[in-house]
Amino acid sequence: MLRRMTKTASGVLPILLLLPFPALADEPQPPIEFHYRLYPEMKVQHYATPSTSGADVGNMGTLRNDRTALTSNVAPRATLVGEQWSNSYIGFRGQLRPGPVTVGYDVQGEIDLRGKFRENFRTRDAYVYAEHPMLGRLTYGQFDTMYKEAGDPVRMLGISSGNIVSTARVVSGVGWSAAGPTTFNNRVNHMWAWLSPAWRGFNVGVSHSTEPVDTLPHLEPSLSAVSLQWRDGPWYAALATEVHKDWLPMSLGTSVPAATSIRNLPASARSRDQGWRLSGAWTDGPWRVGADVARLRYTEDDTAALAGKFREYGNTTGQVSVEYRWSKQLRLAAHHARATAGSCGLSGGVACSTNGLGGHQTAVGAMLAVNDMVGVFALAVRVGNGAAARYGSSAQGAATNIYAVGLRLSSK
Repeated sequence: MLRRMTKTASGVLPILLLLPFPALADEPQPPIEFHYRLYPEMKVQHYATPSTSGADVGNMGTLRNDRTALTSNVAPRATLVGEQWSNSYIGFRGQLRPGPVTVGYDVQGEIDLRGKFRENFRTRDAYVYAEHPMLGRLTYGQFDTMYKEAGDPVRMLGISSGNIVSTARVVSGVGWSAAGPTTFNNRVNHMWAWLSPAWRGFNVGVSHSTEPVDTLPHLEPSLSAVSLQWRDGPWYAALATEVHKDWLPMSLGTSVPAATSIRNLPASARSRDQGWRLSGAWTDGPWRVGADVARLRYTEDDTAALAGKFREYGNTTGQVSVEYRWSKQLRLAAHHARATAGSCGLSGGVACSTNGLGGHQTAVGAMLAVNDMVGVFALAVRVGNGAAARYGSSAQGAATNIYAVGLRLSSK
């Protein structure tokens, strides 16, 4: 399967086995710093009634080129009650400074205590880096792309990663049923990244990752991202773009599609997807306010040149986030994210409809600090879907309401 990009960082771990680094010019061995962020929670997830027979969901909702209406009711999903650990992790890091160069590493393992330890301990970030004050920082391993790193500057209460309050699906993904990866919120393996030194508040960042696909040798998948960030006092702004090649978001792994399907032949299809995002934030006193607006575009081509197959989809997304420190112990947060229905195109001049493909998400949260390392939080999320959309892990067209309470433990 294409790009299991969050698997164990096999390209990095052999390097990490050499740590701690050998002493250079009688430098002392670097310390190993243990760090962690754990935020287990109990959640209740309610799904409303999904779309029913006759609903106009467009071609992107039926994934067919011969009709845009459902011919049967979408199966509902049952209420979920359970435990979630999201992207909780423990890790260790260290560094040394041989002269003007800083060399370091960070290895993090995700923690999920619901199952067997061997199954639940997976690599999160795992990388090595070298940094020079005049040349910037060069990193290799598994970590966030420059696109992901530059955006979403106000992440709810420091626990949004992988959590129910994450806006990644709405702001950086799609509402239709994909076959391959569609998200622009990526942590990937086999990646090189360079971040320039700051100049008058500006930084430039570049990241690139490739991974071969043995089962589809004609594909050459890659991910490239570029960001421009600026900081000045309480202000932050960033412009980022990310390009995916041969991710086949509509057609990866599918069998030979029927004539009525809009999916392409995986054995002869190629793809190119690109996201652009403009982000900004203001931090002053107890306030943190941020906003993002993104334009996402997905394209596929197929040398088989069949009519009525997926060629393009594009939409605009955005979000506004705010966090307020009410007192030393209490923080409040909220956000609203929205994705438009967008537009699409099929091959051979066949019409394409995106009716009902929009969605939105609103969330509120509060965290009460017990001390500098322990906090208790409560979250509430509402995800709304158009008749064709599937945001928030819901069935097609169903709204989702989620509530959670949890505990956050983090190193200083």
